[in-house]
Amino acid sequence: MELGIGIALIVFAAITTWLSTRERNTVTPEMATKERPFINSLGMKFVPVPVNGGPTDGKRVLFCICQTRVKDLSAFVDATGHDATTGMFSLEVAKDGKSFA
Repeated sequence: MELGIGIALIVFAAITTWLSTRERNTVTPEMATKERPFINSLGMKFVPVPVNGGPTDGKRVLFCICQTRVKDLSAFVDATGHDATTGMFSLEVAKDGKSFA
């Protein structure tokens, strides 16, 4: 009986992973809507927000629907080699490893 439950859990996990990957891969940033957000490789959901006014009037930008956690930024930096210590904002992880200094 325990083996059957274990196999069922493995199958459930595989199907859940496949469905979330399929959803992530079918919605591109250009196709994203509030109802069908773009989902990146970290599972973060992004929805479009229109720009009103200024030189980019009529354009749209994608915003994540939740805060970016330190571990999300770290995974992005590790995957892309992005230098998160320069640019518009300079970020430094605090000694607790959970927040920015």
